[in-house]
Amino acid sequence: MRFVNPNERRWKINLSSKSFKTGKKVSDPVQAILQAADGFFAKGDFREASRKYLEVLRIQSDHPVALHHLGLCCYRTGSHEQARNLIFESVSIQQNNAVAHDHLGVVLVALNDFIHAEASFKNAIAIQPSYVDAYHNLGALLIKQKHYSRALAILENAPSTPKGAFSRHKLLGQTHLLLGNTDQALTHLEQALMQRSSDPDVLSDIATALEKQNQYNEALKFHSLAISRRPGKNRHWQLFSDCLKILTASAPSSAGVEIRLQHLIRSETLPMQDLVQTVIVAAEHDTQVAEILSRWAKTDAVSISEPWLDMTTLAKCTSLMMLMSATPIDNIAFERILTRCRREILTSETPRDDEILPLAISLALQCFNNEHAYVVSEAEKQAISQLESKLAKIVADGKSPEPLELAILGAYAPLSYYAWSRKLAAQDWPSSLLPVIERQIKEPLEENEIKSTVGHLTKISDGVSSSVRDMYEQNPYPRWINAAVRRYDLSIADVLTSPPILLELGDYVAPNAPEILVAGCGTGQHSIQPATRYKASKVTAVDLSLTSLAYAKRQSAKLNIDNISFFQADILQLDEIEKQFDVVECVGVLHHLEDPLAGWKTLVRRVKPGGLMKIGLYSEAARQDVLAGRKIVAEQNFKPTADGIRACRQYIINAAAKGDPTLAQLCRRSDFHSLSACRDLIFHIQEHRFTLPEIKEYLKTLNLEFLDFEMNFAGQLGNFRKELSGFSAGKRLDKWHAYEIDNPDTFRAMYQFWCRKPAQ
Repeated sequence: MRFVNPNERRWKINLSSKSFKTGKKVSDPVQAILQAADGFFAKGDFREASRKYLEVLRIQSDHPVALHHLGLCCYRTGSHEQARNLIFESVSIQQNNAVAHDHLGVVLVALNDFIHAEASFKNAIAIQPSYVDAYHNLGALLIKQKHYSRALAILENAPSTPKGAFSRHKLLGQTHLLLGNTDQALTHLEQALMQRSSDPDVLSDIATALEKQNQYNEALKFHSLAISRRPGKNRHWQLFSDCLKILTASAPSSAGVEIRLQHLIRSETLPMQDLVQTVIVAAEHDTQVAEILSRWAKTDAVSISEPWLDMTTLAKCTSLMMLMSATPIDNIAFERILTRCRREILTSETPRDDEILPLAISLALQCFNNEHAYVVSEAEKQAISQLESKLAKIVADGKSPEPLELAILGAYAPLSYYAWSRKLAAQDWPSSLLPVIERQIKEPLEENEIKSTVGHLTKISDGVSSSVRDMYEQNPYPRWINAAVRRYDLSIADVLTSPPILLELGDYVAPNAPEILVAGCGTGQHSIQPATRYKASKVTAVDLSLTSLAYAKRQSAKLNIDNISFFQADILQLDEIEKQFDVVECVGVLHHLEDPLAGWKTLVRRVKPGGLMKIGLYSEAARQDVLAGRKIVAEQNFKPTADGIRACRQYIINAAAKGDPTLAQLCRRSDFHSLSACRDLIFHIQEHRFTLPEIKEYLKTLNLEFLDFEMNFAGQLGNFRKELSGFSAGKRLDKWHAYEIDNPDTFRAMYQFWCRKPAQ
């Protein structure tokens, strides 16, 4: 369920020179310069506007209008502290200027100085009770602080004017929605929609209110309208996806939904893994597809009368084929279906048909995505050997293999493993097969070339570090295909104090161009987040594995992300570089060190005084299913090879199917569904797990202030977090520990939390 993000609104800043009367008689040249400056401001040329305002201030240093407007230029260009100082000086000179007080409040919100921001908005209202923008800005601030009842009182008392009607109804609708007053929320949101029918946020809020009334079909329509109004924005697609997930079987199965799903997958604005259940649910709304999936999900002992006809139908389910191409499908029932389809295409005596080609291509990409994790029967091994020989001879004879046969082989092994595959890279292929050629042949070749370009930042001498490096050289983790890249233009403070994170940062002042260290970046997926999340950020990303770093460099270049520098380095040796960073992020890494505390101490030394750290550590309580898997690996002596991991996975799948609830839970982890991730999950040579009391002691030892967790605070979890407001950091950790004892899956992924180094 969605909660309103008050930061999504544009804070009201209206610039009009008529609103700023200085009380002094100014010369015509000054007025002419001011008018020119305001003209540049209106056009968004803040640099030229600033130059003109400074020209006025050289003539009259205490000119309140020039000070005020120059402050707004600074605000617009991100220099919030300078903006605060200039506008504060302006209101000190001209204390009865309601608009300047309001704008000062907006700047103070950007600086997270909510106490003084609230006072500024109230000053504006006291000076000019009819000034609507100040009421709306104060209401938005109170919403941001979760003071919903106070926000409601302010907004209801705001003057009702035609110009301010849209903002008033929109904010009132959002506030009622957050308070759970769904009917009142809809009343105001519908009024806002009458004022501005194209506003996607209002459309999404209406959809959210309808969901709360269990009107999912109607909600889906409004989510779809929001997407059509702002098709490139992630949030509206996410809401559409979430709504579709919880639709009942009576939900509409229309071409419109299928088209939107295809757009959603193609746009890559959401993590593809988040769409797996959505797309499967949508496919199951088609009665014919649902019957096929039901038949194929049964045991192999149940024969299928017309498998070729069924597979041809599945091949026409475009969103399903697209998702298979984009991400590992973390669904055991669907894995069984795809394993069976692959075997049928390979071993069937039915003449191979081009109508199956879309399914074969999607299978080749899906199996490459999961690194060919599916079990292979003896009959398949023999058929694969024959196909390998056949294709090798065709290529040796200077010919091109049939696309369908090449796709079938690519569903069992990466084509780059075959020396003859290099000859295929330059050949002409049907456009539908090009993704297989690109991903299975060209990209691995490119990564091999990139390895030599990766710089070395430190030596790697620790024994465990060397062993971990060797593991990730063989199995770089995670192998990701698409990233939901959303580029922000916000400071660190703006991001971290806004929903969904909502940290309390106190006196923290965000750097204008933050330097960030990602320690243990793996294949680069993590490093992309801070590179695109924070305005003007520069990211240094380090890892032990050259193979992982080459993958990371290629993927980052593909996404046109150029503010990340990748280096091979050992966390334990990072003192060699001496440099300190504004932020250090280390998620999913320290628990693989022989001595996690030693590694953490090294990272703390790399943080500037007053800087931030984001840490991710495994939870002891949340990994009991993983421990059960690790126990099976040890007892059954499964080897960390491709065949060993496949055999282990099948052993666990079979045990889970017989009713083992712990192993069934393990099968539901997304990491269980690809080869490298499964090795990282249950075969890792070094793993520590932690409790929150242990982390509390670590933080005390390291002299770090715990800020809060970064996770999805929805439903019961969100309510519990609200209950902790006002408690000290140590007390909050104690209460989270008690909560986790009662709810051991709370930190199933891992503990991910922010902490801060003392300023002195």
